[in-house]
Amino acid sequence: MKHFVQLVKQHRTLVIASIGFVVMVGLVAWSWWPNVQPIEEDVPPVIAAIQTTTIDSGEALVENLPDSEWTLIETVLYGVVQANLGGQTTPTTGAVIREGSYQQTLHDPGKQIFFTSFMVDIPTIKQSYHVEYYFSPLPNELAGLGGDYNLLILCPTADELIYETFLCTDRMKQEQGR
Repeated sequence: MKHFVQLVKQHRTLVIASIGFVVMVGLVAWSWWPNVQPIEEDVPPVIAAIQTTTIDSGEALVENLPDSEWTLIETVLYGVVQANLGGQTTPTTGAVIREGSYQQTLHDPGKQIFFTSFMVDIPTIKQSYHVEYYFSPLPNELAGLGGDYNLLILCPTADELIYETFLCTDRMKQEQGR
């Protein structure tokens, strides 16, 4: 103990400067901490600006998807439809899941990953799209669904068309340069 007191006396300036530094860092952290707000408080204005093409009665048919995931599907659908309309007004309502097209399978039981697919028909613009979606109720880190190909809104194949053929582009076609 005597040795410690002697060291403190010899390095008094360094000890005072160190204590002052720790106190300043503590005060800055303390004054900053109460002003931190959760990110969720910033989300509602962003969500209010999102455009969607509502799929009528879709939520009742689709299983295992929380509302936020369903909104994501409708938002991405809106973007794909908008890209394929070439400046025409994009419908925000009136899309329907084609009868008999809805399928859901448990893709990976261990990670609770569901694969859902269905056709969406939009009678007002006479267009259809194929929806494919991987979802797990587990956090993405545990399920391994961190990629951005979990949701795809695809152009219909010739067999899936119920309206006239239209010049359709989707993410996969864009990435393949078609």
